[in-house]
Amino acid sequence: MPRVGKPSMVQFSHRSLYFPALFLPTASQALDPPDSACRCPRLAHQVAGFQMAEDSSIDQERHDMTSENERIALTMLSGSFEYDSEDSLTVLLGYLKENAPAVDATLIAYQSEDDNPSLELLEEETDVLLVFTRRLNTDGAELERFKSYCDRGGAVVGIRTASHAYQNWLPFDGEVLGGNYDGHYGSGMTARVEIAEGAREHPILTEVLPFGSHGSLYRNTPISASASLLLTGRTEEHFEPVAWTRTDGGGRVFYTSLGHQKDFWELDFLRLIENAVLWAAASKA
Repeated sequence: MPRVGKPSMVQFSHRSLYFPALFLPTASQALDPPDSACRCPRLAHQVAGFQMAEDSSIDQERHDMTSENERIALTMLSGSFEYDSEDSLTVLLGYLKENAPAVDATLIAYQSEDDNPSLELLEEETDVLLVFTRRLNTDGAELERFKSYCDRGGAVVGIRTASHAYQNWLPFDGEVLGGNYDGHYGSGMTARVEIAEGAREHPILTEVLPFGSHGSLYRNTPISASASLLLTGRTEEHFEPVAWTRTDGGGRVFYTSLGHQKDFWELDFLRLIENAVLWAAASKA
């Protein structure tokens, strides 16, 4: 039976999180959360209630990327079923609620590749669009709303399979994200995620340290010449760009090929996405 009680300090990689001890009798077992934690929406909602351990050294720069009283309307698109995106984004929602209270997030969750929910929010009520979908068959009016948002320079944050978000608009990867997706290497190897040369001072990397990613490396070399590399991923045999920024039509764009289910248990990954949302939102001014 899951055990819900007083939040416990649990170690994830080299960083620490507070989160309710939901399913683990000992802290040491939390190093490798069971796969069921990624597939159970109820559990994901509970896990989303974790809080960061207090750290007086946290740099306030990432919270200063937007003014104190400014609200950010974040629309999140979930539809990457291979990576349980709805559960993972639920964890992210809980994290943002605790750590980025200026963000008002709305999650639009596709239920199948052929689902066609309304994207009307993209017309007027979205400051930042977060995309975590995979090869959806969306077409017609809703795909046009998505394209129109990008065409007018809307701010975009893309996660992992966003590089092939919509089967009927695969050029989104190169034209908007600045990527060059060409499949991926084999799974089963943890990639070491490191800060790219010259990128350490970028606000998206504030309080983000190198960490291990649990998904296969995507082949993206070379990325667009207009992109600025932030993070690289390395295994024993391969080396690839894994996070970068660019501007598209005046709007700020961030993309990361990371986003495996277990990446959402890494504090540094969650901070990376939080910082990316705040950075992208600055373009709305």
